[in-house]
Amino acid sequence: MNKMLSAVWAGIIMTLIIAASPGQSVAKTLEQKPYDKNQVMLPMQSINGQTGLIPVSSAAISSDWKSFFAKNGKWQLNIDRVAGTPRMAFGEPIAIKGFERVDENNIELAATSFLRENEKLFNISTNNLKLSRKDFVNGKWYLSFKQYYQGVEVLLAGIEIRINSEGKVFFFDVEYYNIATLGITPKISKNEAIENSGRGMQTKSKLNKSMASEKLYILPHKYTDRADFHLVYKVNVSPAGESARYTTYVSALDGSIAWRYNNFMNADVI
Repeated sequence: MNKMLSAVWAGIIMTLIIAASPGQSVAKTLEQKPYDKNQVMLPMQSINGQTGLIPVSSAAISSDWKSFFAKNGKWQLNIDRVAGTPRMAFGEPIAIKGFERVDENNIELAATSFLRENEKLFNISTNNLKLSRKDFVNGKWYLSFKQYYQGVEVLLAGIEIRINSEGKVFFFDVEYYNIATLGITPKISKNEAIENSGRGMQTKSKLNKSMASEKLYILPHKYTDRADFHLVYKVNVSPAGESARYTTYVSALDGSIAWRYNNFMNADVI
């Protein structure tokens, strides 16, 4: 997973906590960069100061979470208002049933076991997760899982979990979307996506365009009260003779631009 730049979808204080420790956050987010007329921003990037997170102290916290705190001790976290998932949670280490010690051979199973035990509470399905990263740093395990929907990777989504050598969870961050229905059959071809990828760009230079990936993706458009989902192609676009290099996500249904950012200004984004 890529290094988190700055939290658009999470609280600033919690972001500093994560940035100060090894590993990387589950959400690949963008900070507000200098204006680029050719970029197409995500909805939440345009909503300054609104994170869509509910503090655990809120009356909206469920009885299930109150039970979690009573069982596992002091933890700090927020609840994602849209996804209903726990964000950047940390606290007293929690033992994983059946795993007194963890190592290279069983750490993925231990993490999956913890997530499966808390599927309902975390509002996830472990059947839609695939391990994408497994690192051992200073006696602690850092694991990342990507989310998939009917075999298609969901961007800006996934789970980060951290476990100590005694098999106890001390951190988790869940950005997961329960997608009700979404067609995953494209209505435009890859060539059409490439052709459309320069739509709306203001430049007199010739545009060099190529597929960045042969895969399709699902891109969430997240607002403060809902999330919409788009089946997209990933295309590279670069004006000839300019330093700008744009990653462009083109709708596989109607060819519109779902997201475009300048890699020169946002080097660590997906």
